[in-house]
Amino acid sequence: MKTNRIIMGIIILIFSIIYFFLGINYPQQARIFPNVLTILLLIFSIIMILQGLNIISSPKQLKSGINKREITFLFSIAVALILYVILMNIVGFIPITIIYLISGMWYLGYREWWKNILISVLGVIFIYYIFTQIMYVPLPSGIVSYLNF
Repeated sequence: MKTNRIIMGIIILIFSIIYFFLGINYPQQARIFPNVLTILLLIFSIIMILQGLNIISSPKQLKSGINKREITFLFSIAVALILYVILMNIVGFIPITIIYLISGMWYLGYREWWKNILISVLGVIFIYYIFTQIMYVPLPSGIVSYLNF
């Protein structure tokens, strides 16, 4: 277990270093998000290596039994995520993300619709603004681009 943690930490560390140097060629605004993710990968890979070397303590091992309900739950989340990715280019980022977030919150047990709608709409507006106006990353517009707004 400890050896696997060290090996996996080293592999992720190497991957993140390579990815960091590949991202240097990106334009200044476009490399912010990849650099943040790369730095997080570096930090977590170092933590993983230190846990494998017993320098810092590892989290407690969870029980290994997974029941049918948990498998069904994970499968349904995976299917929803695949549908979300497929439909994003067709429908567009804004409407499909709002639908995905609202339905995801409902599926997880949050039944107050007005809160789900408010959080989803405000969250999507915030994410859309960050990606399009600050990082200059275009998001799929889908059928929304054919409507005259």
